[in-house]
Amino acid sequence: MPTLPTIRQLQYFVAIVDDGGMSRAAARLLVAQPAISEQISGLEIQLGVKLLTRSSRGTKPTDAGLVLYRQASSILRQMEQLSGLVEVADREPTGLVGIGIISSLAARLSDSLFSACRERYPKIRLRIVEGTSVDIREQVMAGRIDLGLAFGDGEAPGLIRHPLFRQKLFVAGAPNLLVQETGPGISISDLAAHALVMPSAPNAIRARLDRSFANLGMSPNVVAETTSLHGLMAAVRAGLGLTVLPLGEPLPSADPDGLVRKELMPPLHLSATLLTSALTPPSSAAMAIQQLLADIVSTRVTSGTWVGSEMV
Repeated sequence: MPTLPTIRQLQYFVAIVDDGGMSRAAARLLVAQPAISEQISGLEIQLGVKLLTRSSRGTKPTDAGLVLYRQASSILRQMEQLSGLVEVADREPTGLVGIGIISSLAARLSDSLFSACRERYPKIRLRIVEGTSVDIREQVMAGRIDLGLAFGDGEAPGLIRHPLFRQKLFVAGAPNLLVQETGPGISISDLAAHALVMPSAPNAIRARLDRSFANLGMSPNVVAETTSLHGLMAAVRAGLGLTVLPLGEPLPSADPDGLVRKELMPPLHLSATLLTSALTPPSSAAMAIQQLLADIVSTRVTSGTWVGSEMV
């Protein structure tokens, strides 16, 4: 098993990158330069990669060094904050917590989350931001919000993913557009014959459907695109075309706005994931809201309130 880097090695490496050279880092840390050089050489041997390049302009990290720098900086920041986090662990959570929720889930969660937060954590001020999955990921990475709830699989650099549940996709449209589809569901190949109103890329639903059409060697007949859930549903209600949504509420044959909903067959799913920053540890208030949201979702899914969903 390879030897893990020591905290001292990480501190020296981060200081070199921050200061642009070993001599400046040594002066700031009050350490002899040969000692720093020895530690970094040992680190490169341990990891088996070159971490720094030296030139007349100073010392810069290699691509591998840049990856290590980001992770090492995060580790060191977490260690600095560790005593403070432990100190406040037994206190009542307080402060502002920003959470981004994808629009199709925000309508089903916001009221319950606000109410539960006010009852359980009266000293936490909650701010909910609606947006697309891409918007939410970017805001969590930039530190503008503490948590994100979004659809989508795959890697998310700079983020920690906490999978919650997966949701089936349903087709929604005016009854006259689905009159020939007599079964309980509709296939991707049958969907290709319909005009579609779709979310604009990049979008988790759009990416999932585009992959499914491509796997069949088919192209969707997209007649309109929008980044707004409200605009998308308005176009569907007007009869412009069908759309595909991750619906979780009870599924009548036709809901109050007159739209018919059918399950995609075979089923297609989207995973709903809680996102937190990999670089900045969450506050005790943010961790409390993270658990609260997970509890609310678990109750909805396991009770069968959200049709077509199952916990991960």
